[in-house]
Amino acid sequence: MAKISESEQEKPGDSSELGENLRRIRILRGLTQLELADKANVTKKIISNMEVGRSHPDDVMLKRLCLILKVSSDTLLGLKDIKGLDMPMNIRWTKRFRLIDDLPEARKKILIKVIDDFIGY
Repeated sequence: MAKISESEQEKPGDSSELGENLRRIRILRGLTQLELADKANVTKKIISNMEVGRSHPDDVMLKRLCLILKVSSDTLLGLKDIKGLDMPMNIRWTKRFRLIDDLPEARKKILIKVIDDFIGY
């Protein structure tokens, strides 16, 4: 296996591809840093540090972020392209859909009926 030269290694404080991908995917998913931090059970500062490349997630955190963001580790690490991800039409809609998704099934059915009636579906 070939050794990685010093110029190819990430230097502390440099922005990493993982950090850039984390930020882009978080935004695509309609999450703020604080919302992602809450879901991952960490502080906003930890998310911020990862996004700017000051720190990197360990294996457990990487898996947790992938599950929350609904992406593979290959995508988050930059081994797969982000372009194939679903892009929300509007962040306000995305947030509302997330809240609706957390409703009990009975309330979801009522809401779907109201929406169907409203749009004439």
